[in-house]
Amino acid sequence: MNSDSKDLLATAKKAMTAGEYDIAVGLLSDIIALEEEKSEVYIEALVRIGEIQWQRGNYDVAIPTLERARDLGLRHARMDLSGWAIRFIGNVLFDQGFPDQAENHYLRALGIFNELKDKKGIARCYNNLGVANAERGYYDKALDYYNRALDYYKDINDIVGEGAVINNLGEIYRFRGEYADAEYLYQRSLESDKKLGDHYGQALCWGNLGAVSLALKNFKEAEERVKTALETFDRLETRDLVYVEISGLMVSILSQTKRYDMGQEYLDKMWAAEVKMKSEYATSICEFYGGVLAQKSGNLHTARKHYLRCLELTEGTVFEYQLLALIQLVELELQTYRMTQEEEYLERMEERLGQTLSLAESTNSYGAQVQLMTLHGLMQMENQQFLRSLEELATARELGFEKGFNTRVELIDKYIEKVNRRIESSIDPNVESVDQRVKRMQDYIEECQRMVLASK
Repeated sequence: MNSDSKDLLATAKKAMTAGEYDIAVGLLSDIIALEEEKSEVYIEALVRIGEIQWQRGNYDVAIPTLERARDLGLRHARMDLSGWAIRFIGNVLFDQGFPDQAENHYLRALGIFNELKDKKGIARCYNNLGVANAERGYYDKALDYYNRALDYYKDINDIVGEGAVINNLGEIYRFRGEYADAEYLYQRSLESDKKLGDHYGQALCWGNLGAVSLALKNFKEAEERVKTALETFDRLETRDLVYVEISGLMVSILSQTKRYDMGQEYLDKMWAAEVKMKSEYATSICEFYGGVLAQKSGNLHTARKHYLRCLELTEGTVFEYQLLALIQLVELELQTYRMTQEEEYLERMEERLGQTLSLAESTNSYGAQVQLMTLHGLMQMENQQFLRSLEELATARELGFEKGFNTRVELIDKYIEKVNRRIESSIDPNVESVDQRVKRMQDYIEECQRMVLASK
């Protein structure tokens, strides 16, 4: 390894931190042209190129690059670099919608870093394992991994790593509906990223803060925050899965505020990124938000096609967009009933709701379970099934209390009071129109949709 290559690598790493990926790739490519395959700096250059291609969503380039770095690291006794390559392969697999395979790679990399006593590598793997478990609803396991990662980062004084874990801890609080705590942690992570000049980290924080605002129905603030995130991604020329998800959040915000043309512009950008990524996970996200935009603009037939396509793509892989698509279909059946007055659509709505709740239960998606059981309880109230309504709400409350969803428990208590008032009321349910009742039911569904989406 010559000194010029070492200097080039140091400069490339600084460019990566600043989000100047084209400059970084150019410098790393120069290293590869200068060095032999067995060189440490050659192998690390491959790892860094693979990392950049992953962050840009170029998965078809990232995987073979990282696999080559992994194999060279094993062949030339650079186990540390092989471990980093394996971890990044896990990240690509995670973004492609294969969390189980991703977790296997993280565990394999963790084994390597444990043997080497590489505390930074161990911490990164713990953080990744936390994300993989949170993705599947295993929040307690995720918190355990995050806290282990945080201990290691503090021990080696890695401020970047601490910031990443703090952001991920904010995710757990957001999933639980504890938005004040999530906001606090995201803001802490954002300030850390600003001090470090980590633009990608800042974009991620702004997107998460936008999701918090959306949950609180502050659409203007949500839009401003998500726009800041996307503008940062544009400057970085980053078109990865995170970019697609945050763009989808903007489509949702614009759809809910009836600016459908602007929503379509962002959806088109999502599809453009999806083409480059060649990821079915990205495709499913685009299909989902295509359905949201179509549904909100009144094109229910097109919306249904998008949601069904999303379900087809996500079957057997990641479950979040399965849940989201099913919840949207619950509303779609109700909207169709509202238009046709055909009872079969109410029956379909009930079936969809049951299907969605079963999926949430099977995947340990506790936040979604609480919201869906609450929704079901409210729907039973509108059908004058007050005893069943109270039973469903009580079950939702019990689960929420068990999992520490304190804010949601407080909201459920208010709904229980509402049901009791309805029981005591002497109002004849036949006095009001069907449309009035259906409108309330749709409001409940939309509340559930927003809360579950904000927890994504």
